[in-house]
Amino acid sequence: MDKELVDAFLKVYGDDLISLVLFGSYARGEQRRDSDIDLLIVLKEIKDRYEVMRKFLLAEDILENTLYPKLREKGFEPYISPIIYDVKTATKFRPLYMLMIFEAKILYDREGIMSKTLERIRRRLEELGAKREKFGRGYVVTLTKVKPGEVVDFELI
Repeated sequence: MDKELVDAFLKVYGDDLISLVLFGSYARGEQRRDSDIDLLIVLKEIKDRYEVMRKFLLAEDILENTLYPKLREKGFEPYISPIIYDVKTATKFRPLYMLMIFEAKILYDREGIMSKTLERIRRRLEELGAKREKFGRGYVVTLTKVKPGEVVDFELI
């Protein structure tokens, strides 16, 4: 699965692709038949959102002929839920990263951009006592060293 994803997105985005990060149920190996494939796509820059989405759909077309048939044979109904950031946005703290530090699978990471970003956030959250706990079919992160009402400025991370 990893190779097919990387190949498809490299083919359409080329040198603009900086990082590709799988997270969520597929990264944890807990996917169900109807689970989406959560994918963080980091591009060098985003000048034209329509062009970015057009290329995303081209990657989906490639996957329709490579990865998706294999997953369908196993009983899955694959589709990607993308989050697409430019480097400047991706390297700042995002609440989503609180879960990603526990489960992210970095598939492609030119220059280690997302590895460094997630590691920096992981270290800070560790200082705050971050723990991931099962909540229904998903997970939540609690900060055990943060008192109720205490403000944590994540922009400093």
